[in-house]
Amino acid sequence: MSDANRQKGDAEMKSLMKILLYAGLEEKQFRSLIPKVYTSNRKSLKIYSLLAAMAFTGLFVASRVTHSFADVNQQLYGTMMLLNIGIYLCARLLLPKTPSLIQPTGYLFMGSLYVFSLSVTALHPEYPAVSIFVLLFAVPFLLICRPVSEIALTLLVMVGLCLVSYCFKAPELAVTDYWNTVSFGFVAIAVATVQQCNQYKMLYQEEKLVYLSNTDLLTGAKNRNRFENRKTVYAHLCDRCLSVIYIDVNGLHALNDSKGHLAGDRLLIAAAHAMIAEFGEDHTYRIGGDEFVCFSLDTGEEEVEERMQRIERTLDAQGYSISWGAATEQKAVIDMHSMTTSAEAEMYAAKDRYYQQPGHERRR
Repeated sequence: MSDANRQKGDAEMKSLMKILLYAGLEEKQFRSLIPKVYTSNRKSLKIYSLLAAMAFTGLFVASRVTHSFADVNQQLYGTMMLLNIGIYLCARLLLPKTPSLIQPTGYLFMGSLYVFSLSVTALHPEYPAVSIFVLLFAVPFLLICRPVSEIALTLLVMVGLCLVSYCFKAPELAVTDYWNTVSFGFVAIAVATVQQCNQYKMLYQEEKLVYLSNTDLLTGAKNRNRFENRKTVYAHLCDRCLSVIYIDVNGLHALNDSKGHLAGDRLLIAAAHAMIAEFGEDHTYRIGGDEFVCFSLDTGEEEVEERMQRIERTLDAQGYSISWGAATEQKAVIDMHSMTTSAEAEMYAAKDRYYQQPGHERRR
């Protein structure tokens, strides 16, 4: 085999593994979606387990009352009714506190549907299997899972159906089930793989749109839009006190004029990275051309002062400087407007002092 063919084969294998393991995304992208997948699956579990519980309750009652409606399935209906009630209560009460159990509960739910269908097939050996094939196509649309996990579950169900047909059915019906299992099963695998890949790609696109709408793409800090939407929330996020730090980058306009906008961009990026390192990406906002606002939760004035001094030293080492002002209030008396106004006024006072120094001419 030539090197070109070998490289092509390796590339195709990597692409296949990426589809199976990460739904066609990069590993980092895939893992970033895990919280969203958990949230989506918990909501789906609540809805679908409740619907299943209602459906099996109706079947159980009907089988008890009529004595002719799938009487042999009565115990199975009752078991599925209780199981789905349990899954619903678990999704509603337990899973919000233990997200790591969401996916196992999801597999339990899907597996129970398959086991139910296989049991019906065993209880009615005189008929060819039908419901199991409907589930093979429907179940992948209920929850979001890794494609490789969905494929493994489908293959397990296919093997289970062949065993049930072999053990309980007449040879001629069993052969029919074998052929249907192979044909429908592998089509279901293809459908499940495409479906799961599409689900993950949709979640990633949604996350990307949210990121673009809330992030300043130059610096990586949150943008003005995010600041306006989030600033009133901070009074509820802190436990004891809240600090607002208003920051202005010194000399940006002069640097743009003398060395070009790329040099100015480097200044903004360096300043933003220093702030993010101290206050975190979620609490650092670029609200104007050279203005930033940072929030610090449950830290006193002294700690804020220490953080800002570290930022100043970091930027000074790169030949940059900032002016800043801060306001700190206790949780019981927080007024976001007055805090921001006070911090901004203190920042402008510091900026005036900066430009009063020799060699720091303010651009007019």
